[in-house]
Parts: sequence; C-alpha cells; structure tokens
Amino acid sequence: MKLNEFKEMINRTIFAADIGIAKSVRFIRKTRDVYLEKKDGNLIMVATNKHRLGYVIRFAGNEFPDFEGILIPAPVLQKIAKRKRDTVPFAISVTDKEAVFHIGSAEISSVIISGKSFLRFHRNPE
Repeated sequence: MKLNEFKEMINRTIFAADIGIAKSVRFIRKTRDVYLEKKDGNLIMVATNKHRLGYVIRFAGNEFPDFEGILIPAPVLQKIAKRKRDTVPFAISVTDKEAVFHIGSAEISSVIISGKSFLRFHRNPE
C-alpha cells in the first residue's frame, strides 16, 4: 500500500472523529478515536461521533499482517495525513499496546486502545 492510499482513507473518515458534541455549556465531549482493522487483506477504517459515520474499506493485500480492531487517536492520523511524500510505501504493525505506522523510512507510533467495544459496522448481525 502507498501512503497516498492511506491518506485518502484518513480524509474520508476523519471528519466524523473531529466533531465536538456540546453536552452543556461547561462540558464538550469529542470522539477522537478511529477504528482500524485488517482482515482478509482488507484495511477497514471507521470513525463516528454518534451523528456522523465515516467508513472506508480498501484492499491492502498481504503487505502487512492482519490485525484485530484497534482504536487510534485521530491526532495521530492527522499527523500521518500531513506527510508530503505520497508515493512512499506504507505499512502498519501492531503489538499488544502499540501501533507503528511505517512510512517509507520513517515510523510514527501510537498507543492503542482496544477496539472490541467499538461498533462493528462491517459485520452482519446474528
């Protein structure tokens, strides 16, 4: 996968993660996490703020291993979207506590949050 393909995925979903929802004058709640999963060669990215939904699926092949759903903070993805060199190779590696985004020779790491509680928009209800 190339960086420009991942940046397109970010641009198609991040709008839903960046919207603040005013609950009262004193408290503003922001949903700032984006769900990522790679399964059967497809990379899935979902963001929602309970009013909007950003969902995109793209074939990523076997360039990096499959991983179960994780939540990544939206600011980390915004940092990746600002990268200039669009044609460099892009890959993701996931451990128990960290996701590393490999962008050419650079790496950006992020603490992950378990995505098990995030709604599974791509799954059929049983």
